[in-house]
Amino acid sequence: MSKILYLHGFDGSLYTEKKAVLERCFETVTPQLDYRNTPDMFDKLSDLLSFAKYYF
Repeated sequence: MSKILYLHGFDGSLYTEKKAVLERCFETVTPQLDYRNTPDMFDKLSDLLSFAKYYF
């Protein structure tokens, strides 16, 4: 089974219904990101997305 990384938006989360749909086809990884209390979170995500863009 393929894995999928779900990154929620600012003050968001993965709703139970959406998670159920994704888990039918993928092993889901859904970290809870605390954007408000982690000042460099956007920089970390930018680095992660740059890596993913290069990889794919």
